[in-house]
Amino acid sequence: ASFILMKRGLEAYTSSQVLAIRALSGFIVLSPLIKKYITKHVLAHWKPIFFMGLFGILLPGYLFVESLKGINSATGSIVNAMVPVFTLVFAVLLFREKTKLINVMGVLLGFVGTASLIMINKTGPIGGSNYYLFLALLASGCNAATVLIIRYYLGSVNSIAVAVVALCITGTIAGCYLFTTDFLHVLLHTPKGITSCAYVFVLGALGTALAIILFNALIKITDAVFAASVTYVVPVVAIVLGVLDGEVLLFEHFTAMLVILVGVYLVNYKSVITP
Repeated sequence: ASFILMKRGLEAYTSSQVLAIRALSGFIVLSPLIKKYITKHVLAHWKPIFFMGLFGILLPGYLFVESLKGINSATGSIVNAMVPVFTLVFAVLLFREKTKLINVMGVLLGFVGTASLIMINKTGPIGGSNYYLFLALLASGCNAATVLIIRYYLGSVNSIAVAVVALCITGTIAGCYLFTTDFLHVLLHTPKGITSCAYVFVLGALGTALAIILFNALIKITDAVFAASVTYVVPVVAIVLGVLDGEVLLFEHFTAMLVILVGVYLVNYKSVITP
């Protein structure tokens, strides 16, 4: 649902303002946990947490919102399914990890499924939106980098603590920026100022704060590519939500979803990345 909420936020605010409201609201939601979870052990890992916030919150948050100016929410969610592909490539190239052929086949099959969804998307042609698709792909690459940062550098740090510190950093930066813009004027004096802000607040509370905690925990109990593979399910959910929002769901969509789920099964088959 994050992509639809971002789209609603753009009805009143700029891309950078949507990102700032999202990061600030996520920080506000987790702020009661600061005293409990910010310890010396956690602060000792501030560098990877900072980069996790940069690549996991700020950069993809802005890039995805900006991409939605040229592609619809369903397409944005579909492109986000590239995260496992980038994760696997980065793990092999940067961390010299090994993977099995069947897992690679699963990633490729998942990519075929997501590509098929893009090709059959009837709500917006892709031909004239290459720039915006590139932004969405770049955001997916950032998310993949975040997966590996959490997996290889923050494995010993409590998941909630990581989320709290990351949002402390990004939320503070976002808040300082937000109130230098015309945010308050838009909020108080435009027709959709309050409702759009409410949508983005929900996005920050659930799609950022809560999601980071759950995703960090998932990475720790599985492995990086497995955790990133949950993004294959995102297009399925996004298209269902799109139908509820008035979009048409075709038989071809169900076929592509099935291909994606088969790919996820192959990706998750035994160990995806082995030492």
